[in-house]
Amino acid sequence: MLDLIRKVEKCGAFDVAGRVLQRCSAVFRFATQTQGDEFNPMNDLAGALKARKKQHRLGAN
Repeated sequence: MLDLIRKVEKCGAFDVAGRVLQRCSAVFRFATQTQGDEFNPMNDLAGALKARKKQHRLGAN
């Protein structure tokens, strides 16, 4: 899963990569709750995404 998310990240789509991680985590969380699985592998990937570089912009006067 991390390889897929890294490919999306390489394209510069940090928002999409975050949403993919969020949706996959939700699917695994649902499986854990309904089917009694004890482990959600997406929990370990929480800090794996890179942060978008901040761009400071001047305010309009």
